[in-house]
Amino acid sequence: MRPYCIRKNEIIHLPKKASHPVICEILQNYTKGVVWEVRYDQEENQILIGEAGSVTPAGKDYRVAVHETGVAISGESYAGVMRGFTCLLEKIICVDMEQYLVEEGDVEADSKIDFRAVHLCVFPDTKKAFLRRSVRLAVMAKYTHVVLEFWGTLKYDCFPLLGWDTAFEKQEIKEIMEEARSFGLEIIPFFQHWGHAALSRGGASGKHVVLDRDIRYEYLYRPHTGGWIWNYEKEEVRSLLKSVRDELCDLCGSGGYFHLGCDEAERPRTREDAIRVAEYFNRVADDLKEKGRRAIIWGDMLLSKEFFHPAHRYECNSTPEMVEAMMEVLSRDIIIADWQYNVTDETWDSTEYFKEKGFDVICCPYQSRENVRYAIETAKQNDCGVMLTTWHTLHSSQTALLLQTGWGC
Repeated sequence: MRPYCIRKNEIIHLPKKASHPVICEILQNYTKGVVWEVRYDQEENQILIGEAGSVTPAGKDYRVAVHETGVAISGESYAGVMRGFTCLLEKIICVDMEQYLVEEGDVEADSKIDFRAVHLCVFPDTKKAFLRRSVRLAVMAKYTHVVLEFWGTLKYDCFPLLGWDTAFEKQEIKEIMEEARSFGLEIIPFFQHWGHAALSRGGASGKHVVLDRDIRYEYLYRPHTGGWIWNYEKEEVRSLLKSVRDELCDLCGSGGYFHLGCDEAERPRTREDAIRVAEYFNRVADDLKEKGRRAIIWGDMLLSKEFFHPAHRYECNSTPEMVEAMMEVLSRDIIIADWQYNVTDETWDSTEYFKEKGFDVICCPYQSRENVRYAIETAKQNDCGVMLTTWHTLHSSQTALLLQTGWGC
């Protein structure tokens, strides 16, 4: 078998949708010294280099066919063919100054986990370059979705107090999102609709994005919660959160999901309160459904330690009585993001519990390879998605795991 030798003056045929300059920038970085002529003349799911003819994905996510005369990449979708493009980048070898080869052969890929996401937090100390780098890593690791959560770091038109003075302008973030979408990544908007309403790290920082700037807005939050929980029973709050959702959907572009957060909140104290919370989630989910999106919520407020053994391994923040009341009412259109960080040697009972209750589930691991391993195994056994969470440790310890989780899926 003979490899394909990339010429000094090479032609690549791309789909029109791939016209964002970041694609050529990354290609050029992998083949420094090659002068590429880019032609946007291919179908949405095909890329050609040299005299390769064409290739079909044969029911796979993507296929990369390398011959002595050229390279053909195809996918079941535009996102699939762009994952094939990143596969090609990984196969390029520099064998001499400005001489690059791609070994002959076919690569077919068809993931057993169709929904592969990484949840990225944008904190006040998150630099734009680091966020861009993290999103590009998600591209190379072949994720399908990126969830972006802004911790007081985005300037909203509907309520400017939701962002610090140093928050990003939407156009700055849009540049990174457009790069991601050019590779077929879907951006999932995120905004906390119940707990974590301070939009900062709570006890870790002592900050509250809105109340630190104007205490007069304390009425937007549930009494005696220190601004931790939105007062969702107020029409003004529901209207504000709808405006936030509309802004984020517009910013993130087309997509099928919206993450509502809703973790680590004040647990309902009565059955009636639990039912009202579930009905509130249902109304929000119905609003999102009109936009073609499904609501996602964290699962810990729907779990009780009495359900599991050993109980200390599972993240459970409710009681059996409150869980029962919420489960009776909660729409099964809502997707549960099951975050379990301490289950590291077996598949997750919590995911099986949610599946038995009729929900679609996303397994959400964090920080350890063993936790990721069993999240992926759980997802495969239960036909679930996977979403790696990174929180504040992405800078220090999560970068390698971001890559490993995407590839592992």
